[in-house]
Amino acid sequence: SIYFIHTNMKTKVLPLILFAAAPFAFAQEETPTYTDLYYASDMNIDPWGNTNPPRHMCKPAAWKIGSLEGETLTTTPNSKYNNLFFVGALNASRTTPTGYDYTNWEVNNVTIDVTNGFQYSIIQVCGGGQNFKVNGNVDASIHNNKDWNSTSTQIELQGISSLDIMGNLYINNTTDPTTRIDTTNADGRYNGIYHHNGICFGVVGAVSGTYIDTDGDGTKETLTNATCDNSFTLYGDVIMSDNDMISNYKPWGATYANSRITLRLDTTRSAIKGIVYLNESYEGERVLDLASLMLSSAASIGITFDELSREFAGLSGSSALVASVARKKTIDLIFTNSTKQDWTGSLTAGDAGTEINLLMDAQSADGKQAMLIKKTHKGEAANKIAFKTVNVAYGTLELGGYDELTHGALTISNNKAKLVVSGVEKDTLGAINFTSAFVSAGTIGIGFNQESSDVLNIVKGESEEANGTFYVADPSAFTIELDYLPVEDSVLKEQLESEGSFTYDIITFDSTNLTAETLSNITVKVVDQYGNAIDGVEAILGLLGEEGAYTGISATIQTAVPEPATVAGIAGMLALAFVAYRRRK
Repeated sequence: SIYFIHTNMKTKVLPLILFAAAPFAFAQEETPTYTDLYYASDMNIDPWGNTNPPRHMCKPAAWKIGSLEGETLTTTPNSKYNNLFFVGALNASRTTPTGYDYTNWEVNNVTIDVTNGFQYSIIQVCGGGQNFKVNGNVDASIHNNKDWNSTSTQIELQGISSLDIMGNLYINNTTDPTTRIDTTNADGRYNGIYHHNGICFGVVGAVSGTYIDTDGDGTKETLTNATCDNSFTLYGDVIMSDNDMISNYKPWGATYANSRITLRLDTTRSAIKGIVYLNESYEGERVLDLASLMLSSAASIGITFDELSREFAGLSGSSALVASVARKKTIDLIFTNSTKQDWTGSLTAGDAGTEINLLMDAQSADGKQAMLIKKTHKGEAANKIAFKTVNVAYGTLELGGYDELTHGALTISNNKAKLVVSGVEKDTLGAINFTSAFVSAGTIGIGFNQESSDVLNIVKGESEEANGTFYVADPSAFTIELDYLPVEDSVLKEQLESEGSFTYDIITFDSTNLTAETLSNITVKVVDQYGNAIDGVEAILGLLGEEGAYTGISATIQTAVPEPATVAGIAGMLALAFVAYRRRK
């Protein structure tokens, strides 16, 4: 405690009390000291053929302090106060060698600055429940000097293991794009000149059955369903950047691929708690690969897991969204946005049977993800696919696509859940197609102008579940919001005066449980581009077709007619005003 003596309204502090208080009242935690460690082990030493191979990360002799020419480390490199630097042309360095105890790794930052060849694992996290934790950022700068179209610099998770990055992931393409292509080769194949195909950074499971080590004991094994579970969690954002120069040639196809940057996710579970920024620059492209592990030969090496999950707090920009795996997979794609993000690109898979289930489960009611799916995009895989299911549980999902794109079942399940129909470009009208729809509560947003509107189509498919039904469990908990798209200065009421009213078919289906009576319980709003209700304008819903065979819902937008009570109230106020006027006279 610090005591004060008050004399003549002035405050004096007794020196004796300062002596007593100082040891604990003013003690401050010292700023931690971080050590830069450079991985400098001899790359010519077989990391698996020795009893205690020196290339393992946990061997102090593999590290230099401060630079590649610094002193050799004598203590453990496994410390949350160490910054790890991987520089040069590197191959895999596992975290736990034979003869060492299993020890989960925790470091501060990881910097990767490498020239790679076909496929290099910078870090291998052994199985048996191992975790590799980075408290800061992972900053990967990659220079591709090989004539390959699938070079990959990666962190590999073997068996049951996990990777946690608490900061951001930076992926930098430093490939020199000045090499020319020999135009005599019509297909652009290798003819003594490098044709770089961009870079790829991956967080992957084991990529080959020839060197999988599930428990870190040095033996080569294969993964099975019971031993394959691995997870990757990034708590920050993914940020990609290109070399300032831009290629003017095309390698192995129609893309300017020197500026292609691919983020490849091959773990069983991947969760990015931040935003994946996929903004394309120059003639470059971005690719987000949801799954490329286990190609057609995977079954022969005992890798059998087929269900994957991918979680993002938002996709921003333009890219190809692919699942390039050549075996059918089921992927749960989960959005947990707390902010509003827009993504435009293609959706493709290496195997046309791959199924993606989309869940919009925002962290807040303001969370929104726009997904506008184009028919083609640079860098896409072979098979164009749709979502098997779309579930809007919380927040807003804006979905648009090309005409032939038909998704599976649509579910809207919360009064804070909203599906917005869009075109293939932002703020344009379009149509999206599902094979069934179930609404228990929530909102469907339809854009319109004085000429046309968006359309939500529920069409029959081949399976029994794809029955073309639009089912509303509780019409009183369902809202249809009509979003007026024209520019800010447009006056809707003036256009209505000239046009009379607008009527559009906004939802079509093969069957529904709605009737004329229950339809009237649905709330319908007309709003501007900010979501604010437009005064003096109303919308009335109607059912298309005949009773028992309804085929859709229409919306008529018109100038609002005052209620009788409102008219009577206005007349009464006018009468009172007239009496007061006469009295003043």
